[in-house]
Amino acid sequence: MRDMKIRKMVLAALMAALTYVATMVVRIPSPMQGYVNLGDCCVLLSGWILGPWWGCLLYTSDAADD
Repeated sequence: MRDMKIRKMVLAALMAALTYVATMVVRIPSPMQGYVNLGDCCVLLSGWILGPWWGCLLYTSDAADD
């Protein structure tokens, strides 16, 4: 049981790092004064893989605010 909690926590940390990289590195300019990034896809993927509670933690992180 404890091993699965650690595994899920490590996977959440890896998905958070992947979301950060996808948000900061891959920027596609948008005609509406902003940009489109792949971080949104990573957040949705993490919610699908990790479940709603851990995916929600990744969605509410400050990675997309910079």
